[in-house]
Amino acid sequence: LGGIVEVFSNIRWRVSIVCQYCGFDPVLYIKSPEMAAEKVKNFMLDRKNSANFLLSTKQYERLPRRKIQKPLYDQDDKSANT
Repeated sequence: LGGIVEVFSNIRWRVSIVCQYCGFDPVLYIKSPEMAAEKVKNFMLDRKNSANFLLSTKQYERLPRRKIQKPLYDQDDKSANT
């Protein structure tokens, strides 16, 4: 009986730590950052197409986003210039 209670409390904990606004799962991120990023991307696309989101008064579009900077040059360009 104690094992069953432990399993259910672990499941409740896992469900509660996932972000309601962007779908980010920190446990999945520790295991695989790529899968966590894909899950957030899918969550955002689903939310964007959801009627519930369109009727919401919350400002979800203002969630912070990290911009990825592109390198100024490729490795091939560097070797060609020297």
